[in-house]
Amino acid sequence: GVMSKNFFTDINVAPYLDMNFDKASNLLTEYIPLEGETFGVLTKIVELTGVDSVIFNVVFKITAVGYIVEFAAGTVEDLGVPSLAHKLVFIGKLTILTMSLPILYAIFNLLSSLLQ
Repeated sequence: GVMSKNFFTDINVAPYLDMNFDKASNLLTEYIPLEGETFGVLTKIVELTGVDSVIFNVVFKITAVGYIVEFAAGTVEDLGVPSLAHKLVFIGKLTILTMSLPILYAIFNLLSSLLQ
């Protein structure tokens, strides 16, 4: 179909503007529960390896954000707006960097304790 002239102004973005990072980071686990049969194998691997479940959740969310951003950017590029697709990828990379900060902090703490 043909997009209306007011396509971007007709979208109500007000509910998303006040979304803080906690809501955004819990968005994936709200809609994709990790307790289901689908993730039973992954949670079993986490239990066997002794990896903290918080780290597993962060890595899972980062992976999911990567796939979602890649799909969205591909779709936008197919619609003929490659500049917007590149901006989506950039925002996705910033989101992934922000979500990975706790893991980077833990790695730096581990390295600093090993060097002392």
